[in-house]
Amino acid sequence: MDPPRKKRSVFSVGELLSSFSNDSEKNDKALKLAMFNGFAIILVIVSVFTVCGVYFILQPFIKPLLWALLVGSALHPIKLVVANKLRTQVPAYIIECIYTSDPIRIGRSSDAQPISLIPPPS
Repeated sequence: MDPPRKKRSVFSVGELLSSFSNDSEKNDKALKLAMFNGFAIILVIVSVFTVCGVYFILQPFIKPLLWALLVGSALHPIKLVVANKLRTQVPAYIIECIYTSDPIRIGRSSDAQPISLIPPPS
């Protein structure tokens, strides 16, 4: 037969704290999991509100953004070809303009007439 249990007083704080310390070792893992789940739920709620806020702010611009995406993806190969051609031809033209002190030169030969956008000093 089990020995009779000592009755606990409702007002005994010391016994209550000691029982918590014994139970806390068992429930540490459960508490950590509960805290993790709580933070995860809060993070999901904050993320949903943030996405809704961004949607409401960008709502007037969604149609233009989709058109830009469509046109940009269609014209990207053409842009690459033009950029590669300009990358090889324009630097030589710029260097020629720098050495001849002409801001703009029409044509590619040295016979072309320079167009000065800046008036010469008096």
